[in-house]
Amino acid sequence: MSRWMVLLLAWAFSSLSPSCPAFAQSAPDPTTDSEVADDRPPTDEEVTDFLRSQNEPDVMPKADDPRRWSFWPVLIDRATHTVLPHLVPRGVIVYEFGISRTVNDDEGVEVETDRLLETTIRSRAADHLEFRLGFSGYISEDTQTTISKTNDSGYGDLRLGSKVSIATGDDTRPAVAIVTDFSIPTGSRSVSSRRVDPSFRLSVSQPLGKRSWSFIGSAGIGWVSDRYSPNSTIDTLSAFEWSAGVRTPILSVEFIGDAGLSRPGGPRNSFRVGSSLIQPSEMGNLQTDLWARFGLSEDADDWAIGLGFSFWRKPKVVTPAPASRPETEASTKSLQP
Repeated sequence: MSRWMVLLLAWAFSSLSPSCPAFAQSAPDPTTDSEVADDRPPTDEEVTDFLRSQNEPDVMPKADDPRRWSFWPVLIDRATHTVLPHLVPRGVIVYEFGISRTVNDDEGVEVETDRLLETTIRSRAADHLEFRLGFSGYISEDTQTTISKTNDSGYGDLRLGSKVSIATGDDTRPAVAIVTDFSIPTGSRSVSSRRVDPSFRLSVSQPLGKRSWSFIGSAGIGWVSDRYSPNSTIDTLSAFEWSAGVRTPILSVEFIGDAGLSRPGGPRNSFRVGSSLIQPSEMGNLQTDLWARFGLSEDADDWAIGLGFSFWRKPKVVTPAPASRPETEASTKSLQP
């Protein structure tokens, strides 16, 4: 494991500690409304507004109900292929982990790719900016033909990215964000792209009427450095990427694909279905997700399946002790013998 991987894992696990500065915040300043909204549980009005914006069932948890935090607008990017345009709130760090398996059989060449511990760490950096740190995980790729079988495996590259909110959206207007990232060639030689591969996309989410369904979609361009063997030259290829579908709080259905700009071959279109479930607790929320993808075009992967979980912690607020009441002159005299 390279030095970059060790630093990433050390930072991630240290951030989970309750003593992390991201969670041990000072008491909110009552004169600053924005800070109060970030450092305390949402009010009934804020929960109602969020439910309305997401078209979720209008169920109002009680103030001491830990499920109340599951209505805070922390939306996980793993549950859907489309990176949702919503940002995490201040003081919250979201950890997303997953595993996946992809299978493709093309003209007698079968390729099976397993990814373990794919990771994304998200944190709010400014009012309209989210910072994203990703790790491609451990990758094992088996290629089998009628006469041979080879394996390429190792740790994938890191990715740095951001999500910039353009519009937060409401019942009539969509939420819009620009999502960008680029790879850092820190992985094992056999699976690393060995180049900086950027990508950017426009992400949109729009509630559909008064029901729990919302339209989600994205469009953008991505670059991928394709290697033909560990010792061959690398070509950097670009493709137009898109996705469109609908989602509810627990289910998503999407059509996804890409069309090569400089990449050879035809379009790679697929159908994807996903499901997620949130388990709230006093410490924070844990969300599990399961998804499956099926190829629709000749050049697309035959099928893929993935499982993941995401964790985020509500920030700790240090509430100052109430000031003691000064004793009045009358009460002082009453205590005198």
